[in-house]
Amino acid sequence: MKTKGCPKRETLLNIKQNTIWLVIGLLWTAIVVLFAIQDYRSSRDTIVKLATVEARASYNKDLVYRRWAAGHGGIYVPVSEQTPPNPYLIQIPERDIETPSGRKLTLVNPAYMTRQVYELGTEQYGVRGHITSLKPLRPENRPDPWETEALQSFENGEIVAESIIDLNGQKSLRMMFPMQTEERCLKCHGKQGYRTGDLRGGISVSVPLASYLSIHQAALPKRIAYQAGFWLLGILGLVLLWTKSKKLFLDSQALLKERDETITQLLDSTAEGVFGLDVNGLCTFCNQSALDLLGYEEDDLIGQPLCELIGHTTIDGSPVAKGEGAVEQVIATGQRFHDDNAILWRADGSWLNVECRVLPTLREGLTTGAVFTFLDVTEKKKLLEQRMRTSQLASIGELAAGMAHEINNPISGVINYAQLLLNKHPEKEEDRDILGRIIKEGDRVATIVRNLLGFAYKDRDKMAQIKIEDILDELLQMVLQLLKRDGIFVDIKIDDDLPMLYGNVQQLEQVMLNLISNSRYALNARYPEAHVDKILRISVCQESSDQEKHLKLIVWDQGCGISKEQLTKIFNPFFTTKAAGTGTGLGLSISHDILVKHSATVHVDSEVNQFTRVVIEFPIINSLE
Repeated sequence: MKTKGCPKRETLLNIKQNTIWLVIGLLWTAIVVLFAIQDYRSSRDTIVKLATVEARASYNKDLVYRRWAAGHGGIYVPVSEQTPPNPYLIQIPERDIETPSGRKLTLVNPAYMTRQVYELGTEQYGVRGHITSLKPLRPENRPDPWETEALQSFENGEIVAESIIDLNGQKSLRMMFPMQTEERCLKCHGKQGYRTGDLRGGISVSVPLASYLSIHQAALPKRIAYQAGFWLLGILGLVLLWTKSKKLFLDSQALLKERDETITQLLDSTAEGVFGLDVNGLCTFCNQSALDLLGYEEDDLIGQPLCELIGHTTIDGSPVAKGEGAVEQVIATGQRFHDDNAILWRADGSWLNVECRVLPTLREGLTTGAVFTFLDVTEKKKLLEQRMRTSQLASIGELAAGMAHEINNPISGVINYAQLLLNKHPEKEEDRDILGRIIKEGDRVATIVRNLLGFAYKDRDKMAQIKIEDILDELLQMVLQLLKRDGIFVDIKIDDDLPMLYGNVQQLEQVMLNLISNSRYALNARYPEAHVDKILRISVCQESSDQEKHLKLIVWDQGCGISKEQLTKIFNPFFTTKAAGTGTGLGLSISHDILVKHSATVHVDSEVNQFTRVVIEFPIINSLE
């Protein structure tokens, strides 16, 4: 089976399989990368959560201290540079007291205590705390923009504010929690109009993330190595699977290739040409027989519409137009097609008589294309034509024999009666001459009748040693008077000592009679009346070429001639240049077959209204000198 690109098909399948595995590898890589990104984000989230835990712990601790201090109405501490009396508590009785020993103490309210604790914590641990309010007593407790936004969100119902920001040049987690007004807070903030349960402000806590990030960064190489190893392990697994699948693929391809080669061998061994067609009628494969019979190369047919090659023969054997739609009909209807009189056009422009079948190819009940098979029936048609010609010739022979018998009896009587009259010694010389002419012409008619009987009864299959000049002599005796009657001058030139041929007398007589008959028709067509150029020349000679000897028979006339277009068809069955009803178109076809049987070659040259020359060469290798 000639299929264009079976190697291409294997290559495409291989590329497809490799592409699938490449996509799987890329998908695995994408999964690992997404996992790594998620792990990285999860690690960062863990850091934030740890910082959040620290911030909440700091806030809860400070809140407990604050509540303890508020529950005791504040605490007294020694007055110092770091803890001077709070000017915002001037209205509080006994803000400042003195111990019996003379130490001066000042009242520290919860806010004052919390601020100092935050300042100490910031200095020692880096965790910053800030108590603030939208209506602070102390200007230093004013909120910054972030705190202001957080306090406003508390008024809208939020219970905590949290974000990661750059604070003093470093990444920090900043959280803020609201402060509700409690009964104990009214001692200092009652004059601001707060009531129990009112949102009074908030405490913000800022935790530097540098220490957490350093831990994250330190663990990052290990995480990357772990993830890279995980990815590599998966890739190795995929490579192993790919290698195994590759082997299975190659094994399956080897089996498919072996099967295809077997199918190819079987299809190439058949005498039938086979084409495969797709649903659009385009050729997808062809076997060697199809290429050999039609003379194409594989690339000339693959991918081309097969309907361009298909035609049919008419009753007279001539081809009709290409593309009759048989393939399209089969694909469209799913019905089989068969034609005993189809033709296929060869690469050289000639056509081949074929018997063809077109069968649909089905898959799951749907037509996917068609299979076109054809068989060269040229020899079969020739055999049928030969049988028909044999039958026709047999009928002609019987008719000729019957006519010869019918003619022979009266012509014998004419000759006998004329002889009786001549035997009586007519007195007039003119009468004797007339009777002599009657006897002579009667003998000539009798000779023609005997030749006609011999032509009818000769064995058409018998091969023997023959002289070509004897065949010409017999034929000319039958047709010479007919040619003279038409005003045709016959010029015959036959060399002496010609070698004998090995052939069939009757068949060669048929060839020569057909050539003479065609020349007579052509001369009469050009010159209906007698003319000086109304000449038929017949010559036979022996020639040598390329160290081979052959007999050359030339039949030449100055008749109407044959056009260049018609010259290529003159040996086709049923083709004729004669008027309708004048010829059958079988004469030259039969003559060509006979000459091929005798290993002879025939060549025809002609020009319209100039001449026609038929040259036949008989190889002497098939003759006995």
